[in-house]
Amino acid sequence: MKKARPVHRSKSKPAPPAKMKLKSAPFGASPPHSGSSAPVLVLTLFVPGFGHWLMRSRHALSYLLLAALVWFITLSAILAFKFSLFSLLFLLLPMAYHVLALHDAKAEWYGREDRRILQHIF
Repeated sequence: MKKARPVHRSKSKPAPPAKMKLKSAPFGASPPHSGSSAPVLVLTLFVPGFGHWLMRSRHALSYLLLAALVWFITLSAILAFKFSLFSLLFLLLPMAYHVLALHDAKAEWYGREDRRILQHIF
């Protein structure tokens, strides 16, 4: 039985290209095709205080518009398919909290004393 000889590459044949390393983006920058912004929307909808922080960031308006669109679509689906009252409350309670938090952030954003007024109203 013959032993298999090791394969030697000829000098004229180029080696296969090495795998390219992906350069990591700087912190906070997103790649051009980064996929879905669903985690940001979920955080905005259901994590207390995230909407308040987002109001201060430079992309706040676009994220908040997306969050409002998600709220509208979800609420429409719940009402259209007549889901349970529990699921409706599960959606409306965080929504009410974030509306109040965004009012608070908006009052801080413009530097007014509206927070004191909002606390008396709500």
